[in-house]
Amino acid sequence: MAKKQLTPHYQLPAFIFILLAAFYFLLRPPPPNPQLLSLRQKISQWESIAQTKPDYRDAWLQLAKLHYELKEINLAKYYVNQALKLDTNYELAQNFIRLLPP
Repeated sequence: MAKKQLTPHYQLPAFIFILLAAFYFLLRPPPPNPQLLSLRQKISQWESIAQTKPDYRDAWLQLAKLHYELKEINLAKYYVNQALKLDTNYELAQNFIRLLPP
């Protein structure tokens, strides 16, 4: 049985369809990272706590830790320094700041 060839009339729409399908799969955004979404959600919760209780040093340290996990080092430094402003002898914050690059 001979293979049926597409006429030129049908080849162009088929080519365009395949091209569009390829672009769709190549250019679509990646699916959201559940771990990243979870970290962002935790940051939002701790920011809310830090705003309502600005003297709660653990909230600032938690924010520093979460931003560090996201490799947002400058924000991590800012938040650990906020915790240390509240308690200069806060040992966990002192140890954490040593982990951060200068």
